[in-house]
Amino acid sequence: MINYINKNKTLFFDFFVLLFLLTLLNVFYPVHNNKTRYPVLFNIENGETVSNVAENLKNDNLISFPILFKLSVFFHGGVVRRGNYYLEKEHSVFTLAYHITSTNKKTAVVKVQVPNGSNVYEIAGILQKNFQDFDTENFIKEASIYEGMLYPETYFLAQAKTPDPQTVLQIMKKTFDKKTREIKKDYQNKQLNFNEILILSSIVELEAYKKDDQRKISGVLKNRLERGIPLQVDVSFKYINGKNTYNLTTADLKIDNPYNSYVNKGLPPTPIGSPSIKAIDSVINDIPSDYLYFLSDRYGNTYFSETLKQHNINKRKYI
Repeated sequence: MINYINKNKTLFFDFFVLLFLLTLLNVFYPVHNNKTRYPVLFNIENGETVSNVAENLKNDNLISFPILFKLSVFFHGGVVRRGNYYLEKEHSVFTLAYHITSTNKKTAVVKVQVPNGSNVYEIAGILQKNFQDFDTENFIKEASIYEGMLYPETYFLAQAKTPDPQTVLQIMKKTFDKKTREIKKDYQNKQLNFNEILILSSIVELEAYKKDDQRKISGVLKNRLERGIPLQVDVSFKYINGKNTYNLTTADLKIDNPYNSYVNKGLPPTPIGSPSIKAIDSVINDIPSDYLYFLSDRYGNTYFSETLKQHNINKRKYI
């Protein structure tokens, strides 16, 4: 009986020693995850709690166990400091906690603004303006498959060195995934899949500024799709040759290009830019109507019509 108790005590002790060693390993040994590409820049916003930060770090595969991170933050004073943090390599949970609780560990950053509707070529240009040595050619090559999924946002990138294209893509794609997570989860409409929603949203983003106009335009475009009428949206030419409504020619309208919505029925092959959540929501929650035509004037006002005759009258009046 005594031997049995002693054996259980030994097993109990061994278990806690093992647990203690595993905890130490996870706290003080750098977190390795094949899903994370370094360097990494992450941001802590004003008002975020330790739990919020822990959850974000877990989602970004920078930590494995949020509870150990929280304990490490508590050891360092318990206060996370807003700002941008740049990690060139893997860090232990303990070191990571030290970084975001210390006043001198914030990273000098460059503010990069990506406007709503920007396409990969425009984003590459924006990045090159901010970082002269930025590899735009490689960025465009890598980013093309993510057209429409590089979320338009204000980004803060480390000033110390020119970011590599893969790092920027990772940051922008993660932002897109985070912003669209809820809307994807709640999307039930089977008429269009989410990729088609994204393509339509990229058009709507560039066609109107006001939310109600975007929702009405979404309804118009869906009417045209259902009836097999070409969308005939001028913003598609921005993607083809950089032109807009006011400098398009008759020859432009006949260009043989899969993105030419005047000669091709249905949606373009891919999004023509990166839509905001507002535009995506406008397509999902469009305003149904009998309208088949619309146009916008130079001041951002949009005019709708049910017939080609009325549309042509609006053209002469407002364009």
